[in-house]
Amino acid sequence: MFNEGCAYLAAQHILDRAMSDKIATLEVALPMFVMSAFASELFLKCMHIQAHGAFPKTHDLQRLVLGLPEDVRADIEKHWNAHYKSFTQAAKVVSVRNNKDLILDFNKAIASQKDTFVRLRYTFSGKSISSTSDDTPMLDKLPYLLRNVLIQRNPEWLRGFRRAK
Repeated sequence: MFNEGCAYLAAQHILDRAMSDKIATLEVALPMFVMSAFASELFLKCMHIQAHGAFPKTHDLQRLVLGLPEDVRADIEKHWNAHYKSFTQAAKVVSVRNNKDLILDFNKAIASQKDTFVRLRYTFSGKSISSTSDDTPMLDKLPYLLRNVLIQRNPEWLRGFRRAK
């Protein structure tokens, strides 16, 4: 499952690079976020297998996070906070521009984006994706953070797999 998560993360990374290169931004944004959400889901399920021997049959990121042992959740939150600490100034700019605070709190962000995978992958059905909150960062960096937590806890998993940046 870890390698599958890394494969979806690699696909997300390629799409993210296409967006940053301004190549077909609108065409790749949605698939990129779907890959990101699914990679996050797979990494969280890896953590469940390690902690409980099985994983919940859900796509709900919040449910997956809340079902993890406290020490694992603390590691995830530590990585999240370290990453988003540098976003404090940018958050102020976005907050002023959007007239609301940007949510950088991990638990609030997960609650806001808990159903990203299901919501975004079924956009072809005509369902609205507008429930994505403008005041929450999309979780495009979450799978990187989750992968890093797994690697810290299982450094041997990194052998033989090319790492996306």
